[in-house]
Amino acid sequence: MSERTLLEHLDQMPLLEKKQNELLFPDLSVIIILNGRVILRRHERNPLDYKTLASYQAGQILGFDQGDDGLCKDCDMWVAVVSKFV
Repeated sequence: MSERTLLEHLDQMPLLEKKQNELLFPDLSVIIILNGRVILRRHERNPLDYKTLASYQAGQILGFDQGDDGLCKDCDMWVAVVSKFV
């Protein structure tokens, strides 16, 4: 996505603040991380038996194929906030 395209759409995007341990749902929307760090985890059966697959930080975009290689659209994946505020 070009910077121009992103700037054209910024005024239509809500700004949400998330706190540590909250979950994000990039399968429902596109998320641009402005501050902090989030991690992508995967579980197949037991949610407590997970693997951390990726870590995302400020400037990265989740919820579309070029930003996260489509990982966030998998129903066995979940994104959690690990910083105090994101």
